[in-house]
Amino acid sequence: MTLINKKEKDMKTIKQKNPWTIICFLASVILLSITACNQKETKNHQMLKAGASIVEINQNETPASKSGTSSENVSNEPLYAKTLILDNGEERIAFVVVDSRGLATFITDAAKEKISQETDILPTNIMISATNTRTAEIVHDEPLNFSESGDLNEYQKWLIDKISESVHQADENLEPAQIAWESIEGSDYTSSKTSKKQIDSIDSTVNSYPEGEESSSENSIDLSKSKKSADSNFSFIAVRSVSGDPICILGNYSSYSISNEKEKDLSVSSYGEINRQLEELMPAVSKKTKPFVTIMTKGTSTGVAPIDSTEQGAENNESTNPLTESIANDVAAHYQSLTFKDWLPIKISTKNITLKLHNFDAVEDTSEIAENDTSMSDTLNKEDNSSKSKVAKEYPKESDFPLQTIVIGDLAIAAIPFEVFAETGLKIKEANVFPHSFTIAFANGNWGYLPTSQQYEDEENNTWISESNVQKNASEFVSDQLLDQFSALRANKK
Repeated sequence: MTLINKKEKDMKTIKQKNPWTIICFLASVILLSITACNQKETKNHQMLKAGASIVEINQNETPASKSGTSSENVSNEPLYAKTLILDNGEERIAFVVVDSRGLATFITDAAKEKISQETDILPTNIMISATNTRTAEIVHDEPLNFSESGDLNEYQKWLIDKISESVHQADENLEPAQIAWESIEGSDYTSSKTSKKQIDSIDSTVNSYPEGEESSSENSIDLSKSKKSADSNFSFIAVRSVSGDPICILGNYSSYSISNEKEKDLSVSSYGEINRQLEELMPAVSKKTKPFVTIMTKGTSTGVAPIDSTEQGAENNESTNPLTESIANDVAAHYQSLTFKDWLPIKISTKNITLKLHNFDAVEDTSEIAENDTSMSDTLNKEDNSSKSKVAKEYPKESDFPLQTIVIGDLAIAAIPFEVFAETGLKIKEANVFPHSFTIAFANGNWGYLPTSQQYEDEENNTWISESNVQKNASEFVSDQLLDQFSALRANKK
């Protein structure tokens, strides 16, 4: 008997015994085949989802803040916590940007923990930064940057709830999306009153690291060749729905806020003005139920402020600025020609590094510093201007600082808890293993300025003990560590 004849006989026997057996058998085979095809299709068809939100956080609606901001100092301009969530099926990341002068790391950590408990976004996958707007307040005591009692005050709790609310709304707004990014070079973006001034060469010979630590980066930062005073790029990430509705633009601009001749901050800052103009310029969709959100992150700082070229409007004394108008128009124009993608890989790395802090014990009292820094007594200890013994006792000798690196496709983003200068940001771009990058300052903490070694040598005011909290070579060390993290992400390692 042949094998074929045997199978036919067996099938005939099965049918005779139970006609439903063969039907169930064939149905299971078909079902398994369909499942396998679906699994293969899902694996091959990766999909990106995105959601954005905007939550108002005006200070005049908050409980009394710890720093005692009076009503006369409260801005009438709207302040926001804005969020963009990206989910590519493998990683979920939340960008949260808060209109604040600064958020201490213990506050951003508390916010991340709350968000993580209420969503499925890991704390390490959340970036919380401040815009450093001068019309808001610093949400912690300086220069300690620590919670003395370990407890949050009422304003800090309220703000953390608002930050969490922003993330929740963005999560609820998730929808299939497409993503693109662009970097626009504009020489007029960095015009300044002293535009001919070139920053002096940066001394790279000081290259010592915290005790017991060495940089393993093959691309160690060399700050000796930098001659630029600012990063003239405007970088932005654009996200839209699959039907073409704009969801969010997350921009990064390296400049100071722009004021008019009466020293009034325009729309909270230049970021607020760019946001406002972009919302008017972007293609509007009348039936769109979800908000289009523009988010500006603070990039590296220029050595000089932008030129004051404001013009007064005829009505309501409104001010416009050609610089912000130029940026908004350029972004809107480039948006039209972007190539959007349905999916991009997302990689994230968060690492704590240890840096030495300034030695407060080296100063007998604030009067020794006050000769060079008139704000020092107020900054060191608002309650006791005659001595800094309390600060010296409570201020640690070193501290941990979070460095976060985010890669979307071939775009690398460095998130740093300092105000970072252009020299550092430019060199991170030049030495990065990824072809495109930008830096977000005041991210996951607020530790003041991060001066270069040359700025310390020149004894610039941003290196004073009231302005900078860390060791003199911290900028170089931070840059090397970030490059190490980017290299590890490029090699698919965290």
